[in-house]
Parts: sequence; C-alpha cells; structure tokens
Amino acid sequence: MLAEATSALAAAGVIEPRREALRLWSELRGAPPVDVFLDGEAEVGTWTADAIREAARRRAGGEPLAHVTGRIGFRDLLLRSDRRAL
Repeated sequence: MLAEATSALAAAGVIEPRREALRLWSELRGAPPVDVFLDGEAEVGTWTADAIREAARRRAGGEPLAHVTGRIGFRDLLLRSDRRAL
C-alpha cells in the first residue's frame, strides 16, 4: 500500500513522494511516521486502503498536504487546515 501511494505521488511529480506517502499513511493510521516506516508494507483493512488511495489522489492532484491531512504544525501548535485556508 505504501509503495502504491508512493508511485502515485511520484507519477504526479510530487518532490518527495516516499516522505509524503509516509506522512499520509501515518496521519490516517494515527501513528508516528517512524511506526509506519517500520511496518510500512503491513496489511491494512479495506477502509484504510481506500482512505490512503483517496488521500494520495488528492495530493497527486495538487492539493496541499496540510489540507489532505487536515492539520499542520506551526512551532509547537497543531492547527487544523482545509480548503478554506486557500
């Protein structure tokens, strides 16, 4: 699943596709990126796989990562973000 998301992002010209795929997956799983990295190709349920594909599709379409994940860090704050921020 991680490889699929990475490939989709790379094909769309995302600069760091592996890093962004890890970030998308970690946000959807609610786990730190290092945990996703360590078991990145572990089996995931259908809902999770569909959610990761949709997130990768949105990011590949040019939507900012913060809008896809719904949040962004600023200093020691975690702020919500969506399409209204544009």
